[in-house]
Amino acid sequence: MGLAVVCPLLSGCSGKGNAANVITVTITSSSGNNLILGQSTTLTATVNGASNPDVNWTPVCQYTTTTTDSNGKTTTSKPLNCPQDTSVTPPDDNHTIFGVFSNQQTTGTEAFTATTKLPDPKTYPGLVIIATAQSVQNRSKTGTYNLTLNSGIGITFTPTTASVPVNEPQTFTAFLTNDIGQTTGVTWALTQQVPNSTAGSNPNPYTPLATCSPTCGSLNVPDPNNPNTVIYTAPPAVPTAITPAQTNNTNSPANVTIFAASKADPTRYVPGTITVTPGGPITFNGISPTIAPQGATLWDIYLDAPNISSATTITLTYPGNVQRIKKSDSGQIKVLFPVPASSGSSSSSSSTTCSTTTPCSTGARLRLNANRATPLPQELPARRQARGRSPACPCVRPARPRSRTILSRVPRR
Repeated sequence: MGLAVVCPLLSGCSGKGNAANVITVTITSSSGNNLILGQSTTLTATVNGASNPDVNWTPVCQYTTTTTDSNGKTTTSKPLNCPQDTSVTPPDDNHTIFGVFSNQQTTGTEAFTATTKLPDPKTYPGLVIIATAQSVQNRSKTGTYNLTLNSGIGITFTPTTASVPVNEPQTFTAFLTNDIGQTTGVTWALTQQVPNSTAGSNPNPYTPLATCSPTCGSLNVPDPNNPNTVIYTAPPAVPTAITPAQTNNTNSPANVTIFAASKADPTRYVPGTITVTPGGPITFNGISPTIAPQGATLWDIYLDAPNISSATTITLTYPGNVQRIKKSDSGQIKVLFPVPASSGSSSSSSSTTCSTTTPCSTGARLRLNANRATPLPQELPARRQARGRSPACPCVRPARPRSRTILSRVPRR
């Protein structure tokens, strides 16, 4: 009877232990786990199952990196102590190159402020910062919280697609948001290769790829103080091979990838596609449709204009002889190419140099936005820019179509 009374009072009597004595430590962040550069957060540690809720914040900071090999296998390193910020005298574990830990309290809180300069993604790929809280009552019980850094940089450029005749130029302009650090702007590059596990993806899938320039064209930044604008010049002939060669690359050699990557954060990038064409005189045969609803949010007009390219300037003439000029960087022009067909079919282009590998355009789609969709223009003459003429492209001004009036309302049925 004595044992029956005493046994329930003894921890572990049943051999399974008492769940009430299991100590756990958890950490939360007031700003989440993904911090923008310079952002601060408060980390709060909670100890459960202990009579003493206090913690020690140790180790102060550790980190891991993650790499991917040529077979696509990812490997995460073991946690290492964060490198100290040597600009602080004397250096200490609270001041790291990833940010500053401060105001550690045994009651369970500490602050972390992310660095204002992104750690080099090539040196620290897949960086994860680890904060650790240790139970004072049982130092073998710890909790961790993982933090990642976000540059906050966004990047786009126009045009994202362009068809450029041989020897002709095309301007591309990048637009960045939150690009306010000491290093700003973008780097540009050309490639015909496609991302793959062999080349890797550090710091992004395109930077490791081999460039095809000058075989596929060249890039020139006209203003060193404005690296966000670059001029691409097409090669003298349409590329007929991938340079350098790449296994399992089935892309047309005429398609070239242009990509821009942020200098401050090369993990932020954007690719675009250039199609190199043989060029030739533009023949403007007309537009379709010839009617459009009044008050449309947007409206697409198709130009039957073989050999039109992204170097083409489209002039819209509105009632009252008001003209609006549209270029490829407006985002409203999409050059169209025929669907690859059998060798027996014919293209609408008059150029005899067109083929599946050296395509010629059949026309373009012009998208009118709401503020210019009503009234719609009465004329849609297309003309070639005067600059950039080449023997392969006489750049004649096409004749205006005989029937080109567009009504500003839907006709009655």
